[in-house]
Amino acid sequence: MTKEQIMELVSKGLVLAQSLGDTASFNWRKNIAPVLKQLEAEGRIKRLHVGEWTGYALPDWQMSADELLAYLLGKCRVDKESGCELWSGSTNGRQGPLVYVPGGKPKTSVRRLIWETTTGKSLTNSDVLLPKCEDPACVAFSHIKKVKRGHAQKGKKMTLLHRMRQSIGRKKRSHITDEMVRGLRAFVGTNQQAADHFGITKAAAQGIRSGRNRREYAANGIFTQLIERKAA
Repeated sequence: MTKEQIMELVSKGLVLAQSLGDTASFNWRKNIAPVLKQLEAEGRIKRLHVGEWTGYALPDWQMSADELLAYLLGKCRVDKESGCELWSGSTNGRQGPLVYVPGGKPKTSVRRLIWETTTGKSLTNSDVLLPKCEDPACVAFSHIKKVKRGHAQKGKKMTLLHRMRQSIGRKKRSHITDEMVRGLRAFVGTNQQAADHFGITKAAAQGIRSGRNRREYAANGIFTQLIERKAA
C-alpha cells in the first residue's frame, strides 16, 4: 500500500489499523507498517488508540459530536429498569467515570463530555455534574444534574485533616506571609489601620486578626497526630 493510498483513506476520517490489513501478517510488517511510520514521521498523520484498537487520522482530526456520543454510549450497559446507562470503563472515586477520547485529552470526565456535547454549551470549573439516580456509574444525560461546586459539598462534614490541608493550600497561594500574619495579630489599632500598615484589604486583615483565616492547624497537637496516623 502506497502513501497516496493511505492518505486518501485517512483524509476521509479515522482509519482503524485492521482495516488496512492483517496487523499480524508478514505483508503488514513489510509493506504497510513502514509506510505508516514514514507518514507519522513526516507529520502527515497521527496514531490514536481507539479502545483496544489502533487508528490513524489527519493531525487536526477530531471526533464529531455524533461520533463522540456513539463512542461513549457504546461503552455503556443499559439498565432497562432504571434507564441508567452504566459506564463500563475507568472510574475515579471523585471524578466519576473517565475516558480517553481519541484525538482529545486523556482521562476526561464522561459526564462532562456527554453534557457539553448534548447541550452544545461549555461548563466552567465551578460546575459539577452529579447523577440524579445516585448511581456513580450512570452517565445517562437525563440523569445528570448540574450544580455549583460549593453546593455539591453542602452538608458534607470535613475532617480536621481536610481543614488543615485546605489551610496549607490557601497559605501557599497567598501573598500574605507568616511573618505578616504574626504582625497583624500583634498590631495595636483598628482593622483598617492594620490593613493600611501591611498593604492588604480590610477584609483580609479582619479575617486574620479574628482567627477566622490563616489558622495555625499544624501547631495544634491534634492535627499533628492526625497527620502521623495518616502517614502510617
